[in-house]
Amino acid sequence: MPCTSKNTQSKGDQLKAAREAKSEKQVIAESDTAWNDLWSEFNESKAYTKQLEHKLSDEIAECEKFHSDLENFQQKLQQLMTELDSLKKKYNERYQELRLERQIAKRRQTRIEGLKEQMKILKEAETQANKKFFKYAQDTKVSLDYLKATNGGLKMNSQSL
Repeated sequence: MPCTSKNTQSKGDQLKAAREAKSEKQVIAESDTAWNDLWSEFNESKAYTKQLEHKLSDEIAECEKFHSDLENFQQKLQQLMTELDSLKKKYNERYQELRLERQIAKRRQTRIEGLKEQMKILKEAETQANKKFFKYAQDTKVSLDYLKATNGGLKMNSQSL
C-alpha cells in the first residue's frame, strides 16, 4: 500500500506539473495574445497619430492662410481708414466752402433785396417827382398863359394910347 500512495503522489505531482505547464502555456499564450493586442494597438496608435499629424498640418496650413488673409484684410482696412480720413477731411473742407458760399449768397440776397427796396422807393419818389413836375409844368403853363394874356392886353392898351 505504500506504493499506491507514491503512485498517487507521483500522479499528483505529474498532474500538478501538467497544470503548471498548462498554466504557463496559457500565460505565454495570453502573453502572446496580450503582446499581439498591444502591438496591434501600437500600430493603430501610430496610424491614428499619423492621421492627427496630417490633420494638424492641414489645420496649421489653414491657420497660416487665415493669418495671411487677416494681415491682408488689416492692410486693406488701414488703407480704407486712411482713405476715409482723407474723404472726411475733403468733406469738411467742402462743407466749410459751401457754408461760406451760402453766407455770401445770403448776404448778396439781402443786399439785392435792400437794393430792390431802394429802387422801389426811388421809383415811387420819381413817380411823385414826375407828378409834381407835371403839376408845376401845368401851373407854369397856366401862369404863362395868364401872363401872356395879361401882357397881350397891356400891349393893346399901350398901342391904343
